[in-house]
Amino acid sequence: MLEEKALRSVSRGLALLSQHDGFFNKKERQLWCNLQQALAEWLSAEKLTNSQSDRLLSAYVDLEVHAIHDMDNDWEDISDEEILTDWLLGRTLDSYHPFLVACERMNPSDISPRLIGHFRRDLRAIEALAKPKWETFIESHCKAFYVSDRGRERNPTGPNSQEWTDRRELLTAMRKKGNWEAFWEEIGVYVHTHFLPPFRAVKAFSICHKPAVHLHPIGAFDEFDLDILEGNEDRIKLIMNNTHCFVRGHKAHNVLIWGSRGGGKSSLVRGLICHFKDQGLRALEIVPDDYSVLPDIFEIIRDRPERYIGVLDNISLERGDPDLGQLSRVLEGGLIAMPDNLIFYATSNYKDLVDRKGERRQGLGVMQMDEDDGARTIQGKRPDFYDPQQHQRLDELRALDDRFALKIYVDTLRKEQYESVLFSYARKAGIDCPDDELLKAFNKWSMRHNHDLIGGRTARDFIRYFQLEQLDCKV
Repeated sequence: MLEEKALRSVSRGLALLSQHDGFFNKKERQLWCNLQQALAEWLSAEKLTNSQSDRLLSAYVDLEVHAIHDMDNDWEDISDEEILTDWLLGRTLDSYHPFLVACERMNPSDISPRLIGHFRRDLRAIEALAKPKWETFIESHCKAFYVSDRGRERNPTGPNSQEWTDRRELLTAMRKKGNWEAFWEEIGVYVHTHFLPPFRAVKAFSICHKPAVHLHPIGAFDEFDLDILEGNEDRIKLIMNNTHCFVRGHKAHNVLIWGSRGGGKSSLVRGLICHFKDQGLRALEIVPDDYSVLPDIFEIIRDRPERYIGVLDNISLERGDPDLGQLSRVLEGGLIAMPDNLIFYATSNYKDLVDRKGERRQGLGVMQMDEDDGARTIQGKRPDFYDPQQHQRLDELRALDDRFALKIYVDTLRKEQYESVLFSYARKAGIDCPDDELLKAFNKWSMRHNHDLIGGRTARDFIRYFQLEQLDCKV
């Protein structure tokens, strides 16, 4: 009977799966056990009652609703509208099974045969759970209460990305051919190429502190095309070379990118992330509240295959700020080693992150002089007051600066450069306007709104204004 085959499938699947397989958490395993028990009671009844049918329906609906919420917007109809089969197919690519975790770091063929065998057995178990046509089964036996949503539009195509194309092709092949365990190597190659969630197809992360410290994917990453940047070519090339060495697995420097506001410092960092994304580069957004948990983040990403740039945007600290010493120790000097796959890029309007008053030492100091005679003089003159610990105080203020080996100045754009940026933004926005008219409107707008320092941000804001003006004229 169909009902007995369904019970045997779910019983076999649960028996084969280890509680530490990574496919199901404790709640999900219990939901499957509830379905198994309700089905067994339903089959063993001499005379079927409404309450037994209700328990079976309730157990299925609980599992179905959980699957729908778990898939969320990633739900793609692969298996003829069988929700649980879609969910289980997705789990073969998304779960933290020990084999899949290992595939992130090495080719599937290089993994221990025992671990491969463990994964293949678990694939057999997952396929056994998916074997019954659960939605069809429940609809036929509980049709008085359960109505399927078959025919409703779902997500047939997914996002336009190579990762999603590879995913759909693999899952479709598994569904059509069956024998899921035969696809163990293809699954491993997919994970080796695209990683596991939440690191898959994500360019940047923020740091969340609750309920425990973890990385939160930034889905709507603010992408930027490096080709739009004008000027500072040699300086940008220096940062590009440093980043290129880093993504290739070599040692690289922390970088401080400083300069006037609106000059493209933050856009440069975002552009680097986009440019090197396919080589495994990811951004890690770090705000002052995150400084204290950076050691925890180190352990999360230390053995990850990706390369991370910790982005300290618009950084600025004051004397006596407790974050100063904390951030300095984390970047270098603490007992916890910084991961090899992490460097920091900071942006600031200042070259000196803390000592912005430009305080200078009163002479070189005894420790750096061959003789003591001139140590306490400046250009041969003895100061009115000599501070014997002024060197230590300045060292403390500038300790953070020293953590950034490369300090790259992003200069303000010259007239022809910001005009070129303006025209690039206009073309990208689809604005059809002669260059001289556009430039005339830009100069008028920038003076009217007091943009005394013109850079890429000013050009971008004007283009947004100009687009709205054109729309108003058409209304």
